[in-house]
Amino acid sequence: MNFVKEDLSYLDIIWFAVDKFNKIIELTSGGISILPDFIINSVENVEFLEKYFFDEFKSFTDIKYYYDYGGGTRRKNQKIDKYGEPQKIHQIKKKRQEQLLRIPIFNESVNLTSKGIYCFDVYSRDPNGPLVNSYRIVAEPKIPLLLSDIKNEKVKKILYNQRLDVDVAKQRIIKI
Repeated sequence: MNFVKEDLSYLDIIWFAVDKFNKIIELTSGGISILPDFIINSVENVEFLEKYFFDEFKSFTDIKYYYDYGGGTRRKNQKIDKYGEPQKIHQIKKKRQEQLLRIPIFNESVNLTSKGIYCFDVYSRDPNGPLVNSYRIVAEPKIPLLLSDIKNEKVKKILYNQRLDVDVAKQRIIKI
């Protein structure tokens, strides 16, 4: 079954792909319809991979976190998110970490990244304002999970066909 294109503007879809070096990537659409056809064309694959990655693996690596949801400064009376240099989770101040733990996407990205998955979130605007329709890195693992690490053949087959021409170890923004 396909996603209905009209519904994409309000669905927050968690989807997975691999980069050109077979590193696993998670991307969250945030209700913006910036999705490749391989995602739009298979609700079943999206749901299957989401369940698999959340349920199948245990945490095994340290992570660097880039994105502080809800922090930041004001510009033209508008609160913006703070995005900057990576920090290890244990370096985030305890009070701020307690606040972040109440934000579902923070928990999801920490969970997945600690399993070796690079996490990206939708990023519809350049810091200066124009639309860029892309995803920016939220967190990166110290030790990445590779396609060859996956034992489930169905997962491997799906991901093999969900490739992005990027190197997530070097790119902080992915355009779709």
